[in-house]
Amino acid sequence: QFSAILIIISVFFDPFFYFCVISSVSPSIEPKSQTIYISSPKPAFLPCNHSGFPLPSVYWTVTHFGVPKNITRGDPVSLISDVNGKLIVQKLEMFENGTLHIFEVDYPHSEKQYQCTAVNRLGVAKGNVRLTVVGGMFVCLFVLLCFVLFFFSTLHCTCAKEAVGL
Repeated sequence: QFSAILIIISVFFDPFFYFCVISSVSPSIEPKSQTIYISSPKPAFLPCNHSGFPLPSVYWTVTHFGVPKNITRGDPVSLISDVNGKLIVQKLEMFENGTLHIFEVDYPHSEKQYQCTAVNRLGVAKGNVRLTVVGGMFVCLFVLLCFVLFFFSTLHCTCAKEAVGL
């Protein structure tokens, strides 16, 4: 939607008209959908690239155990999960520019769909961010294991070649 107000100002003895156009634009979020990949246990920053005039109010929504939770600027949220008797706390806050900050990404608790919503008097826009957690301890151990196996298999082959060459 688009609406405008035209203001015309004329000054006595001035043959020109001066005008100003004040327009309103409904909110939008670009891109509408995106996936962000991050390794655990690093912080994550999910952008909400919003626009509109008047400047839209922005908030994030995440579903935690079937319950939608809203995160607004100045009102951080802690999501608590019980994993085998151990409490996992995930802290989320929204910056002034609409970016969602997840203090420490934890697999699989952080791997979710996060929704950014921008609202002004002309409408509502929504954008989705899918957070995918990559890496973590298991991948590091797997890479280390592959490196060790490669190193020893190469060492073994080298020794076998030297033994054959004698």
